Amino acid sequence: MSRMWDRASAPKPCEKTRDPGGSSGDGATERRRHPRQRILWAGALAADHAEVECVVEDISPGGARLCVEGGPAGPEPLALIVPGIGRFSGTIAWRDAARLGLAFLDRPEIVSRVVGLPS
Repeated sequence: MSRMWDRASAPKPCEKTRDPGGSSGDGATERRRHPRQRILWAGALAADHAEVECVVEDISPGGARLCVEGGPAGPEPLALIVPGIGRFSGTIAWRDAARLGLAFLDRPEIVSRVVGLPS
């Protein structure tokens, strides 16, 4: 598979929209099992021999929020590839026009160790 993004360009987050995966950003109670780390990493979402460029906006041991145009829509297993960090297996937990939530299939302690998050 070939990369479809320019590594020299800095990743940019999507425009602000409601986050269907947890708090609304207005101080509401967080419902996630794992705390999120806000980041901006360029990456790729891969499925069935195809890749689409994405930006990882936040990550936790349990999953990640991605800014992605197009790409897979179903629950099939996907791979999030972040150069210099690693490759993570997951399924789509939610999706809106420009974002999706990827629930990792990898064990949370492994994701924490690879990404450098507290477990």
